[in-house]
Order: sequence, then C-alpha cells, then structure tokens
Amino acid sequence: GHRILLQEMVDGQFGITVMNADGSQRRHYRVNNPQSRHMRWAPNGEMVAYIGPGNVPAPIQILDLASGRTRVIYSPPNGRWAVSFIWRPDSSSIVLIESSPSGDPRAEVREATLDGTQRVVRDIGAEFPKYAPWGFVSKPLTTARNSDEQVLFSLSDATAHRLPANHQRYA
Repeated sequence: GHRILLQEMVDGQFGITVMNADGSQRRHYRVNNPQSRHMRWAPNGEMVAYIGPGNVPAPIQILDLASGRTRVIYSPPNGRWAVSFIWRPDSSSIVLIESSPSGDPRAEVREATLDGTQRVVRDIGAEFPKYAPWGFVSKPLTTARNSDEQVLFSLSDATAHRLPANHQRYA
C-alpha cells in the first residue's frame, strides 16, 4: 500500500519501476521486457516476481530490489506455460498453474522455490481432466472450469469443491 510497481520504458528499454505512492524514491530496474500484467510483489516487499521476457512459454523471474539482480525460478517445459502465479505468504516460493495453450488437458499446480527447485502441489489434469485451469482465487485456493461448472481446489489439502455454472463468474 505504500509503493507502486509498474512496467516502464526508460531510454528505449522496458523495465520495472518501483516508487513510493507519492512518486518519491523512484528506482528503475533494467530487466528484459517484463509482462506488466504478471508482476507480483513478494509479501516481504523485497522482491518482485514477473513473467518474461518472451511469449509462450516465458519463464518466471525474480527481481531482488536491494541488489537489482534477477534470476529465473521457473522455466516452462516445451509446450507448457505458467497461466497464473502467486507468492507463498513467507516469500520463500511461488505457486503457479502450469498448463498448455494448445488444449492439452494436463494442468498442474506447482511450487517453485527461490533456488529454482520445483514440486507438484496438485495435478488438476489427473484429478479433473476436462477442466481448464483458470487462476487463483486467494492464496490457498485455485480454480479450474469447463463450460458446465467450476471447481475450487485447495492448495493446502486434497479437497476440491464443485460449483454450479451459475456461480462461475463469482468465484
């Protein structure tokens, strides 16, 4: 609530700019074409995760605001991509939905730690093969849907709750 994060072009190069809400203490980080709709503050306020550069598949990178260094923590395998991602509350990792833009029904919720280690949290494609991943509702919940219904998946346990079609737009 006290700082602003935005994608900005400075001297002909895109990057990430961070400033106080009043516009003071503006700092520009030269990073290779971050996708602005996919930039997320770490809960501790010390890092920013973002997708980019490139199109599908694009890696998820971390920008350390103190040092200005970036590193890749998730590189999607060929034909896969990160649909959406969020930070874990302790800023130790991100959780992402990995899917395929080609219509491949496999979809997994994965966790990528700051050192790039990955693990599968939920295999939505195996549990509900006809559902497409949609995004995160909150830190502990993600959702997937098809034309008839939507399912909320817990990231902390094995529960899944089906919602009727008329509830899709509210989830």
